[in-house]
Amino acid sequence: WQVVRPGVEEPDRELKQALEKLVSTDMALRLHPDASSGRLLLAGTSEGHLALSVERLRDRYGLRVLTDLPQVGYREMPSAAVTDVSGVHRREDGDGLVEEFGACSIDVRPMKAGGETRFIDEVEDAEDLPPDFRPAIDEGVRNAMRHGPTAGYPVIGVDVRLRGGQYDIFQSTDEHFRLAGEKALRTALRRSGTRLLEPWWKIEVSVPSADVGQVLSDIASHRGRVIGLQTEHATATITALGPYRELRTFGSRLQEHTGGRGRFTAGESHYEPVPEHLVKQAIADSPFQGDLVRGGK
Repeated sequence: WQVVRPGVEEPDRELKQALEKLVSTDMALRLHPDASSGRLLLAGTSEGHLALSVERLRDRYGLRVLTDLPQVGYREMPSAAVTDVSGVHRREDGDGLVEEFGACSIDVRPMKAGGETRFIDEVEDAEDLPPDFRPAIDEGVRNAMRHGPTAGYPVIGVDVRLRGGQYDIFQSTDEHFRLAGEKALRTALRRSGTRLLEPWWKIEVSVPSADVGQVLSDIASHRGRVIGLQTEHATATITALGPYRELRTFGSRLQEHTGGRGRFTAGESHYEPVPEHLVKQAIADSPFQGDLVRGGK
C-alpha cells in the first residue's frame, strides 16, 4: 500500500516517524519509499494485516491516512529511428547580437525494451565541434530523458549518436550545449513517438500441492507466465514472470487461494510493452503530467 496523509503530497515527518515506530513493533511489516512517487510503501502479510496497521496509526498516534496500491513504474522508449535531428540554443541581446549559442545534430534509435541508454560521439572533426563541449550535450540528452512525451515517464532504451554541431568561439559555453542537447532529444522523441513499457517481476511461490491448480490459474489470468514448477512431498514451488501492475495484489489473492498457507518472494526482472487496452490507463495514472506541461514537450 501507498500511505499518505490527506492533503499532503509527500510523506511528512510525523507520519514517517509513526510508521517507523509501527514497523519496529511488528516484524511482519516493511516500510520503504517508492522511487516513482516519493510516497511511503507499507508491506504486510495480507490486506487484513495492513488494514489493522492503519487502524493502529489512528488509535495510537491520532493519524488519519489514505492508502492505495503502489504506482507502477512505467517507462517510455522511442517507437522508431529518427536521423539528423537538430537542437539549437540561441539567445540575442537587445540589439539583436547573439550572446548565447550552441547547436548539435543527433540520430536516435530504439534499443531493446529496457536496454541501457548510450550516447556515442561520432564527430570526427574537432573544428566542427570542439571535444570539450560534447559531454555537455550528453548531459543535456540525459536530462531530457527524465520525462518522455507520451505521459512524462522516464525514457530508456535509447541509442543516441552525436553527428555534428556548431559553436561560436566567443559566445558558446557548456551550458548552451547542454540546452541544445535537451532540445535535440526532445525533438527526436516527438518525431519518433514513444511507446510505454511496464515492469515485469519474477516471483517464486511456495504453496500446498493441493492448491497448485488455483494458483497457476490466477497467474495466467493476470497476464503472468509460469516458467518453472517443482513438487516435493506436499509442497509445490512455482516460478513465474508477471507484470508488476498485477502482482501488486498477488499477495492477497494467494492467501485467498491457499487459506493463508502460501508464500512468495518477488524481484524486478525486465520491461515489456504495455498492452494496447491498458495504454490509456497508464497515461491517466502518470504522476508526471505537470512536469510534462512545464517541460514543453
